[in-house]
Amino acid sequence: MGPQILLMTTAFIMAVLALLLLGRFLVCLVAGIRTHSFAVSALAAAGILVLLGTVAAIAAVWFAYAVAHTGKDAGTDFLVFASTVPAFFFVAACLWYFSGRLRKGVDSKNHLPR
Repeated sequence: MGPQILLMTTAFIMAVLALLLLGRFLVCLVAGIRTHSFAVSALAAAGILVLLGTVAAIAAVWFAYAVAHTGKDAGTDFLVFASTVPAFFFVAACLWYFSGRLRKGVDSKNHLPR
């Protein structure tokens, strides 16, 4: 029961982080549209697409592992965990930094309050 709790907790944390990132990119998207900075809007939309693609890829791996009929043990659980979770957190950290840079660019260009 121990590895499953770790996987479920990590999945919950990943979902919360994905929602936070989606919110940051939506704020950048709206700010870019409001200030007529269409380059920022396009980059924010691209960030949303990268986030959704990453979440879809990880969901596909986890779904394929969940419906597999082969023997599952702690070793295979760890393999799935080790191959998807660090990749998601790396992409999430890069997107977090990217969304912050987009927001700073819109704020400094148009003197918007934060």
